[in-house]
Amino acid sequence: MPPAAEDTPYEEVTDLAYGAHAATFEVEQPDPHTIVLRGTCPRCGHAMAYRIIDQVVRRPAATGGEEPPGTEETMMCTCGAEHADRPQDYVGCGAFWNLTIS
Repeated sequence: MPPAAEDTPYEEVTDLAYGAHAATFEVEQPDPHTIVLRGTCPRCGHAMAYRIIDQVVRRPAATGGEEPPGTEETMMCTCGAEHADRPQDYVGCGAFWNLTIS
């Protein structure tokens, strides 16, 4: 995980390591149709939360003990820090990645 860097400019960029880092995010499920992933952005290091709505989390018990297939979700940095060159009305540093949610 990189240290939080105020001088990380906005850039729409991805890296395979970003998804691996995001797999360590804390998972909250405030209701049956919402998942909130909390952690630090793998690019800029700032705290962020990513909300996934209408995502059903299946447990092995609900599928007869078998691990259900995952759903791939494209995530992006949603930190509230300032990043140079960020377009107006955007959030985050521009980093994005894929994460399999199961």
